[in-house]
Amino acid sequence: MTTCWLALGVSLRFLMAVPANALKLPATDDPLQQLWPNSDQEQQHKHAILKWQKREIAKHGARKGSICYDGCCGLGHRNHRTLGQAIHAWVHGQPLTVQWPSCNGVNSWALVQNEQVMREKFKDWIGPGDHSHECAINASNEPYYDPEQSRDSGLHAELMRFYRGPEHERLQHPVTKWYYAMQMIGFNFSPLGSIAARFLRKDFHGHGAAVIGVHLRLGNGEKAAVQDDRLPNISRHEVFRYVSQTADRIATEMLEVSPKKVRIFVASDTHSALEEFHKFDSRVFFFTGGNWLQDNQGVPIGHSDDEACADLEHTVMLEAVLMGYADVLLTPQWSELTAISKHLALSRGGQWCENQQWTGMSGNIPDPANGDIDVTAVRVQESQEDQGAANAMHEWEAILNGCPAEHCTAGYKCYSINHGLQSRVLTVQ
Repeated sequence: MTTCWLALGVSLRFLMAVPANALKLPATDDPLQQLWPNSDQEQQHKHAILKWQKREIAKHGARKGSICYDGCCGLGHRNHRTLGQAIHAWVHGQPLTVQWPSCNGVNSWALVQNEQVMREKFKDWIGPGDHSHECAINASNEPYYDPEQSRDSGLHAELMRFYRGPEHERLQHPVTKWYYAMQMIGFNFSPLGSIAARFLRKDFHGHGAAVIGVHLRLGNGEKAAVQDDRLPNISRHEVFRYVSQTADRIATEMLEVSPKKVRIFVASDTHSALEEFHKFDSRVFFFTGGNWLQDNQGVPIGHSDDEACADLEHTVMLEAVLMGYADVLLTPQWSELTAISKHLALSRGGQWCENQQWTGMSGNIPDPANGDIDVTAVRVQESQEDQGAANAMHEWEAILNGCPAEHCTAGYKCYSINHGLQSRVLTVQ
């Protein structure tokens, strides 16, 4: 019988309100000791971004003033677009000031990271702003890329390629690495960092089993998800079976351990599904100290000034970060929220496996029980120069069952970083 692992439910508001030392957490809960990045990793990414920025300013010129960005909608949506605006600011040596939707009168950007630390350490790069001061450029929702001034230099096309291009390439860009390194440092120094460190130590690691992280976007009644065809077209029970069987295959073929030796950390927009999934597969566990929306309440695209506003924001960010501490991150569905998790998992030396059927945002998912894998033939592809400032990036693409990896549309493509970015495909016949 598989052992049941569940986190003890602790009020997130209580944990946020009480200092870490008052909780009598041991010294090992110091985020600087447990959480990514450490000081050496921070300096590595800072060196890479400064090298990239020096080259870009030489090509496109420096500008004065801040770029001011107003984000909207859910955390994943606005975080991806804030990153997309950051590259436009940093290519000219400008800082980015960020205003996210207000939550009880607080800029929600400051809810998921330590505002003081961000101001002191990264004021030349990014910070919160009410945009009452002078802004060189004002942008909201979709990033603004100044096409008229940058068309001749090709900068506009370069920025759009970064923003709209393949995610696995964007995750390896120096701008992306630096953005998420700063965000994680701000997170680690906030009360959320101590909560994450405590959960990782007590409930995530140390149980003699590898962890597979999974994000399930089930909609919770959100109309936009239905209209965009982003929800599974199979029953919830079939989704559980599909994820469990996929986890079995990843355990055997990616982690090379028995499926009984893995645990499955699941995050979802539908909390009742987590409890049901645990009953279906006792390897499943999840974060229980947060605050969730009620069933069929939808996923809010903005914020309101109710008591649960900050708790919901904290919970979503915590789950996104915790998924990044899995040995393998499994993304059966497309979701912008998991960009945080993907970057963290790869940066820590883990793996990310993406369902290729969902790259087109289709509701179809393959049956993993019928898959096969063959890693005997490998092709090496050099990256573009501007994507390899931190280190040389190589993409290894396995040729499986006579299907070149870039043309396969079924199964999973799994990425890892060793000497650059590597990938192989888990195909479905």
